[in-house]
Amino acid sequence: MSDNKLLNILAKGAKFWNTWRRNNPSEERLTLNFVPLHKFDLDLTEIDLSACDLIGSSLIGVKLYDADLSEANLQRANLTGADLQAADMRNADLSGAILDRANLSHANLHEANLSTAKLTFANLRGATLHRADLTAADLRNADLTRAHLEHAKLFHTNLTKANLSEAYVFGLSVWKSPLPKALQFDLTITPVSEPEIMVDGIETAVFISFLIASANLSDIFEINGKNLVLILRQYPWQVIRPSKSNALRESLRKQKYNPVCFDYAKSPHLDINAGKNALRMFVPLARFIIVDLMYSDDIMNYLMSAWGSKPPATMLWKPSKEGSAKVRFCS
Repeated sequence: MSDNKLLNILAKGAKFWNTWRRNNPSEERLTLNFVPLHKFDLDLTEIDLSACDLIGSSLIGVKLYDADLSEANLQRANLTGADLQAADMRNADLSGAILDRANLSHANLHEANLSTAKLTFANLRGATLHRADLTAADLRNADLTRAHLEHAKLFHTNLTKANLSEAYVFGLSVWKSPLPKALQFDLTITPVSEPEIMVDGIETAVFISFLIASANLSDIFEINGKNLVLILRQYPWQVIRPSKSNALRESLRKQKYNPVCFDYAKSPHLDINAGKNALRMFVPLARFIIVDLMYSDDIMNYLMSAWGSKPPATMLWKPSKEGSAKVRFCS
C-alpha cells in the first residue's frame, strides 16, 4: 500500500487506524519510511504501529503515549522530544535513532536495539531496558532513575552526567562507558527473586556481582575493603525507604565510605536463605558492619546464622527518636 493511502488512514485517528489494522490482518508489515509525520500534527496516543517500518521517518514531538511500537523498525528515525511514555517498544530497532529530550518514562524497551542512538536529556525514569543493546548510545544527561537495566549491554555508551540512581543493574554488561559526573547511588544488583542488595557506582556493582557469582574469589584475591561499609536491614516489603536510612548512607558517603545495603525482607516472597552466601562474601570485605534495627531486631540473628557468630566491627543502629536524622550507635 502506498504511503499516501496509509497517511489518509492515519489522519483519521488512532482508533480508526487500530480498527483498520485489526480488520486487515493480511497487511503484515506496513511501510512509512522517511515520512515527515510530525508535519501532519497527529496525536498517535495508543496507536498500533507494531511491526511497521518507519526507517528515517520524522516523529519530532509526536504524541505516542502508550503506543505499540513493538518490533517496529525505527532505524535513524527522528523522535526528538516525542512523548513515548509507557510505550511498548519491545524488540524495536532504534539503532541510530534520535531521541534527544524524548519522554520514555516507563516505556518497555525489552531487547530493543538502541545502538548508536542519541538519548541526550531523555527521560527514561522507570523504563524497562532489560537485555537492550545500548552499544555506543549517547545518554549524556539522561534520567535513568529506577530504570530496569538487567542484562543490558552498555559498550562504549556515553553516560556523562546521566542519573542512574536506584536503577536495577543485575547482569548489566558495561565496557569502556564514560561515567563522569553521573549519579550512581543505590543500584540494585540482585534479581527480584533474591534479597535486595544495593551499592553505589556501576563499577562497584559489576565487581560485587562478579564476586557473588564466583564465590571463591575472595580466597584467590586479597581484597582491600577499607572503604566498604555493609548495612544490614529488614524493612517490611511495603515500606518506602525511610529518610533516616538514606541519611545514614549519605553520611557515610561524605566520610568517603562506600555503603553496601543488604535488605533481606524487601518482599514477602523472598527466600531469606538465598542471600546468605552473598552475605558471607561481604562480611570479610567490609571495614565495618552496621545493623539497622529500625523495623526488626531479627536481622542480627540472620547475620549470625550466616556468619556463625557475631562478626567483628559490628555496630547496631537505631534512628534517634527526635525528628533529626542523627546517627546513634549502640553495641
